[in-house]
Amino acid sequence: YFFEKKLIYPILAGAFFGLALASKITAIFILPLNISLLILNNCWPIKKQLAKNKFRKNIKKIFATILIFLISAYFFLRLAAPHMFESAFIWQTSLNKDYLSDLKELKTYSGNDVWFPPAIQWMNRSIFFGLENLVFFGLGLIGSFLSIMGVGILMKRIALLFKKAKLQKTLLIFALMLFWLFAFLIYYSQQSVQSIRYYLIIYPLLAIFAGIASANFLKKRKKKLLCTGILIMALSIWPLMFISIYIKTHSRIQASEWIYQNVPSGSIILTEHWDDALPVALVNYQQQYELYQLPVFAYDNEGKWLEMDESLAKADYYILSSNRAWGSIMRVPEKYPQMSKFYQDLLSNQANYQLVAEFNSYPSLEYLGIDISFNDSFADEAFTVYDHPQVLIFQKK
Repeated sequence: YFFEKKLIYPILAGAFFGLALASKITAIFILPLNISLLILNNCWPIKKQLAKNKFRKNIKKIFATILIFLISAYFFLRLAAPHMFESAFIWQTSLNKDYLSDLKELKTYSGNDVWFPPAIQWMNRSIFFGLENLVFFGLGLIGSFLSIMGVGILMKRIALLFKKAKLQKTLLIFALMLFWLFAFLIYYSQQSVQSIRYYLIIYPLLAIFAGIASANFLKKRKKKLLCTGILIMALSIWPLMFISIYIKTHSRIQASEWIYQNVPSGSIILTEHWDDALPVALVNYQQQYELYQLPVFAYDNEGKWLEMDESLAKADYYILSSNRAWGSIMRVPEKYPQMSKFYQDLLSNQANYQLVAEFNSYPSLEYLGIDISFNDSFADEAFTVYDHPQVLIFQKK
């Protein structure tokens, strides 16, 4: 759309934005970039129009284009997410009160003063935590390196053209993209929740920047075919490693099989609040176990520890089916002094339970015969605890 002034393009852009907004409300962050690019396209070329004093004549055209974009976005948003609105009539734009109330309630679940269990993982995090996850796990190191290189190349070209006062529409578009990207990263670094999935919105831009760096690299090489192959192989390393976790048996399934084969039927097994209990039901295994759930995320008070001590005294096994609890609680000892100390003792074999089995499923290239694996236990919790959690099985000493 940015190179041709056709009506279909703002309509399509609005449609895609509306569908994105219906999928996830945070798509609203892309709106300033969309509006800026629509304005740029309709007031270009800037120097010529300023010289002829024609900018005011284009104001109506700019507003008309933006209006078309917004109407298209609104129509597709209504089509894809009717629950967001108070009325089914398309001309009534009031948002659903229950929907707004849900958004406000979700906002209260995060922050350093909150005791909501899933929010504990975000406390005491570095402002660079989200960016670290993006670099290591979202794009991979090679993809991230190329994206950063692409940003550097663009910034250098943009600075050079501005210095020479030779504006180019394409580079101005990239300049707007870069400005929006940096503003987005700065904004999210200040948020209490920095889940890797919140950065999905910037992946297309990062892919474009990586493509620019790749093209710049290949342009300077004589053996382009060979270098292209090497570049593709390098970019494929992380996806191939990540795919490996889906080729292996899920770590919780492995752990469940071990439990059925090694833990006597009728044993008492401790699991944790807000985590998945093991063993899961499997075909060909009929053993039955007594499962008790420990209130690990509850306030560290006398009542909690009376319940904890009673359960720990009578149980035979204690299973951590992920690091959801201990990975979060141990980072906030000021909120959980006793629970943090308990986990330290447990993981260092100083408690009344000893580690008897451990199951991991780290990203690796072992399935390709290459002995390389990557311990991603420091990743955003959502990246590991569902698809390939670390499972630790402890037996009473």
